[in-house]
Amino acid sequence: KPIMQPTFDPTTEPTEGRTIQATIDPTYNPTNQPTMLPTINPTADPTTDPTTTKNMRPTRDPTTMPTRKPTINPTEEPTVEPTKIPTIFPTNSPLDLCHNVSIIIQTDFNTSGIFLSDATEWSLRNRESGSIVLSNGPLAGNQAYQHDICLPSSMYTFNITDYQGDGFGDCSECGYFIYVDNVFVGGSVSFSFNEEVTFPVPYDGNDDPNAKYNWCTSDFYLIIVTDQWPWETSWDLADSDTGEIVLSGGPYYRPFAVHSHRSCLRKGTFIFTIYDLEADGIESPGFYLFYAEDNEIVNTKEQTFSFGNFDSTTFNFPSGQSGEEI
Repeated sequence: KPIMQPTFDPTTEPTEGRTIQATIDPTYNPTNQPTMLPTINPTADPTTDPTTTKNMRPTRDPTTMPTRKPTINPTEEPTVEPTKIPTIFPTNSPLDLCHNVSIIIQTDFNTSGIFLSDATEWSLRNRESGSIVLSNGPLAGNQAYQHDICLPSSMYTFNITDYQGDGFGDCSECGYFIYVDNVFVGGSVSFSFNEEVTFPVPYDGNDDPNAKYNWCTSDFYLIIVTDQWPWETSWDLADSDTGEIVLSGGPYYRPFAVHSHRSCLRKGTFIFTIYDLEADGIESPGFYLFYAEDNEIVNTKEQTFSFGNFDSTTFNFPSGQSGEEI
């Protein structure tokens, strides 16, 4: 009896009556009213006034004056004049100086890169700068190679070496062929140890345009067979009027080797001079000979005397007639 009475009566009345009233009344009223009123008034007033007034004045005044005057004046005046005048000339000139050079090589069966003694390799050098612009090797046997490159105007020397000393051997279909702007300027189907070909880019020779081949590199054709002291031998070809050295070669490093040099020549009178460091010339079985336009100028193969320190020969081109020999 004492437990049942106090537990039932007080618990039911306070829980139902107070919980419902306290939760609904206080939460609904204060949440809607206070949140709406304070947020609208302070946000609209302070944000609009300071942002509009302060930002417009500093931004328009300083930005308009310096930006329009300096930007328009320096950009239009200096840019138009230097861009049109300098750009046209340098762009067209280098393109005009670039000429297509093609080198085609057909090797024989004996050419091999396995052993250095039987390897064939070549290079193309700018004679004015001395830089190698193209090279390849050792070459594989019985292979056709074609190398194309666009080169500026200059004099170039193609150098090919066969370390076995038999060039392309007995292969009748083998050889190297050089084209400048699709004009055949020179090449050879046979050489021995080493051969050089010097030619101009562009080639502006006056050969017959209807001819199948324009062998301008046969204008000057020199063969040197070294003796047992090849490092003593060197040579040059000079313009008789100006003294300019237009071609040169040596010293050499391989004894008893055949070195051949071909070159295109301009019209004029030239002096060919060969030197020997020890003043004993080229001893047998070594010798030298050269041609101008297939005309033999000098041939020392059958000579038994030594030329000493040097030997010079003057000849005219394109006639190829020899002049005074010193």
